[in-house]
Amino acid sequence: MYFLQSLNKIVGILHFGCALVKNAYFIVYPSNFLEETIFITLYALTPISWILCKDECLVSYFIKKLNNPKYILGDEPHDYKDMVDVCYNEYIFNISFHMNTIFQIISLLVIKHRYANINTRMFYTSLVAKLIYIYDIKYKTTIRKILYPWFQIIMLCSFSGLLIQWYFF
Repeated sequence: MYFLQSLNKIVGILHFGCALVKNAYFIVYPSNFLEETIFITLYALTPISWILCKDECLVSYFIKKLNNPKYILGDEPHDYKDMVDVCYNEYIFNISFHMNTIFQIISLLVIKHRYANINTRMFYTSLVAKLIYIYDIKYKTTIRKILYPWFQIIMLCSFSGLLIQWYFF
């Protein structure tokens, strides 16, 4: 039991820490095309993986499955317990969640400003879609379920298009 609690804490720290470092990109890294390529790739692949994994983050799913072997992928995508535990309580997690989102937006705008070849319409469509998706899961508003499958198709097209544009144009 102690091993599982320790593993939950370690994975929670890694999950939360990686999200924070990735989204505070604009503060941490100067302009570097390789690092920005990695950032854009992670930015685009994360929601694609969520869609393919029934709104669930693979890291969170791994922890939930370890704690409950009967857990089914997508049952509780809004449960961020692994990251909440790192923040000690829900209030601190909520503050860090919103700050993390703001950092991600700023990082994306910095990259967009540095590389003007990113299509503006596709860029802002993916940004708005991801924000709706994140807040929809967190606050259980079910917008993504009401607009199913069109919302998911827009997400997949905008993020896939962003990756194609970044790598090939």
